Amino acid sequence: MLAVITEDCIHQFCFIARGSLHTGMTTRDGLYKLHRSFRKHRRSHALAVASALSYQGIGTVVTVSAQQNHYRVWTDFRTGRTQDATSHSIRHSSDRQ
Repeated sequence: MLAVITEDCIHQFCFIARGSLHTGMTTRDGLYKLHRSFRKHRRSHALAVASALSYQGIGTVVTVSAQQNHYRVWTDFRTGRTQDATSHSIRHSSDRQ
């Protein structure tokens, strides 16, 4: 089961990789890269994407904003990938912000 943590428990930062700006975050357990953001009404979809990534052996964390208006799926820098085919196959156009 995946835990959802509030964003006030993490430290977010920006970084440049391969010429693009990315969002990262740290927790006491590790260093993560933002995989995808979801609006609050897409909570179950965010958890499904996170579960699919975790099932593939990719370290995954789900965060919720303090106001609970969005969820974010983060992947571990050591095990994460830039793009994941599973999350693309279950993506809906209404998910994008």
